[in-house]
Amino acid sequence: VGALGVGPTPHGTRLLVVGGSGFIGRHIVNHAVGLGWEVTCLSLQSAGAGNSPGVRRVSADIADGAGLKVALGNAAFEYVVNCGGYIDHALFSRGGRKALEAHYDGVLNLVETLDRDVLRAFVNIGSSDEYGSAPAPQAETQREMPISPYSLGKVAATHFLQML
Repeated sequence: VGALGVGPTPHGTRLLVVGGSGFIGRHIVNHAVGLGWEVTCLSLQSAGAGNSPGVRRVSADIADGAGLKVALGNAAFEYVVNCGGYIDHALFSRGGRKALEAHYDGVLNLVETLDRDVLRAFVNIGSSDEYGSAPAPQAETQREMPISPYSLGKVAATHFLQML
């Protein structure tokens, strides 16, 4: 939430955390609830979205656009943090398409589902894999060199969001 450049806000600020049951997502969920935000956790799993009471938990696969629309219904969010995803570094010929669907198609589905008139910020968590074998530390200004469908999906999703 701090990464959004905003601190405590008036009650009613709505946040969608994609992957809210994961390691990073749980911490974002709990922090946002502590700030008084209305939080929805979207995850493949219906449980595990931190220990915060009052968190709306939604189970859906963002790669399934129709299912995502049903799961979120008419909910609108000012902020979205996408820290979900399928981590698999397999080659495309060995099942890598699933990673592309999770990271690229999933972001397209989210954008199509969300009310962009309400949305103020969309934070898409990336990966150092987007820069291939470039030595650390990487700078976000350097050219990406994806080395797997996973990293390609991350890069493509970032460029798509920047295009909007």
